[in-house]
Amino acid sequence: MPGWSGVKNLLNEIEMKKIFPLLLAITWIIASCTSTGTSTDKTRTIVDALGRQVTIKSEPSRIVIAGKQTPMLTNFLFLFKTADIKLIAIEKRAQSTEDYLELVDINIGKKYLLEKGASAEQIAPLNPDIVILKTSMRDTIGKPLEDLSISVIYVDFENIDQIYRDIRIFGELLNESNRGEELVSNYQDVYQQIQQKVLEDKPSEKPSVLILQAVSSDQKYVFSVPAANWLQTNLIEKAEGIPTWKETNQTGGWSDINMEQISEWDPDMIFVINYQGKATEIVKQLKNDEIWQALKSVKNEKIYAFPFDYLSWDQPDPRWIIGYGWLAYKLNPQKITSSEIQSIIENFYGKFFLIDDKIIQEKIIPKIAEYLK
Repeated sequence: MPGWSGVKNLLNEIEMKKIFPLLLAITWIIASCTSTGTSTDKTRTIVDALGRQVTIKSEPSRIVIAGKQTPMLTNFLFLFKTADIKLIAIEKRAQSTEDYLELVDINIGKKYLLEKGASAEQIAPLNPDIVILKTSMRDTIGKPLEDLSISVIYVDFENIDQIYRDIRIFGELLNESNRGEELVSNYQDVYQQIQQKVLEDKPSEKPSVLILQAVSSDQKYVFSVPAANWLQTNLIEKAEGIPTWKETNQTGGWSDINMEQISEWDPDMIFVINYQGKATEIVKQLKNDEIWQALKSVKNEKIYAFPFDYLSWDQPDPRWIIGYGWLAYKLNPQKITSSEIQSIIENFYGKFFLIDDKIIQEKIIPKIAEYLK
């Protein structure tokens, strides 16, 4: 039997990273045992995006959002009135929403911030009532959480139908089903308002359109296009444009393309996306590039930076509807005016996020004024 010194030496030889998950699991068990909740807590069942019946506390007060697209999921949750008091932790991702969420929750900076790629062992000690994940995260994070008897709600938020469905799931989760229905109705009303304008007097020819994500790499830009079934592609088609890249990227995610392919497509219009908010600067640089100047979209001043206030408007975020409105305005300037789009934007932040008009005018409108010229 080794003495204390032998045990100490043995422990020193163990790498901390090997015992860290165990320590976290023990912490979670202790937190569970000392939780103020009891076995008599009322529960209810809701159905998530995977069709699973999930039993949750009747009034969940410890919600965690983790995994891919955490910022967008967090924004959707903050469409609801009680999100600020029920959300306790979010995962840090490449895109940050903290600056924006300060407009709707002054205590957002006090939420626990999980590191990017946080594992089940890092989430468990927070003793969550529920963890919200994308369906694509089930195998990597979801199942390990489920194995720890932690309730997980899966959502998608990838297309318009899924957005409506998942908003209703959030409504049920937060005990705000009426608010969920109100939000879906508001989205549908704005969408129909835009569509009515778009579909008036259809042109004989639709413009060819290219959406490009631009990422800086080694003092140059790498360009990629979205998948055929993604929201970006769908919104171009709904705005009466022809997505030139659709046939080349039928599956998968963003697909890199080269300048030769862009020149071959030579679209009528180009929309540049940058998720770090640099799209306007990138467009200016491209306009001054001799190779890009050969494209008809650049010659005709029809290359645009996709709007960005605190996040880009092209993605599956609550802003998708104003992103669509702006696209419809750019593709159909003879039918939709900039003042009409600005009104839709102002109403969006007021009705959806319940932000005071003074804050909208001071904190949001100045960030987007350049996109409405």
